[in-house]
Amino acid sequence: MQNVIPIRRTILILFAAALAAGAALAAAPKAQATHDSRRTPDNVYIATEFGHQYRVGADNLNAGTAVKQVSPLAGRILDMVDKGNDPNGYPLKRVDFSNNNIMAANNDCNGVTIKSDPNATGSIWIIYLPGDGHLYMVPRACNNGDYDKRMGADNTLGHQWEIKGSPPPSGFYEKLVLDLG
Repeated sequence: MQNVIPIRRTILILFAAALAAGAALAAAPKAQATHDSRRTPDNVYIATEFGHQYRVGADNLNAGTAVKQVSPLAGRILDMVDKGNDPNGYPLKRVDFSNNNIMAANNDCNGVTIKSDPNATGSIWIIYLPGDGHLYMVPRACNNGDYDKRMGADNTLGHQWEIKGSPPPSGFYEKLVLDLG
């Protein structure tokens, strides 16, 4: 019976020490999570933020193919290739399909198409985050300095993604999300 008391006391001491250590960890200041709101993930689906949330897709990945609105359950995984920043600090990205062809503004800056040349006009996108809580994609080749030409959709399955001025016309969804799937 004499050995029972020291064992109980040792267990109680160890239990109290574990509780104290847990309390100290809980009371310790938490490391601040840093988040750069201008950083974008590399492999994403691009979709409209509102409406049917259609994703970027295409019938095939050949150059000259229109980039279309497809089901939220479909879409193409896109590689957002870092190309630095614009003069205002917004990220510049080239958006590559799986075959390394490029999502680009067409030469008239009114639609989105697939191009094969990574240096083609319209192949670089500004990820515009103006502080309103939304993300916009602006083709650098169509930007006149005020980010008013933006990629968006009319929220109709199968229709081509377009480039429109801002403010957008009624029924044009220019607020986008980068969806990790």
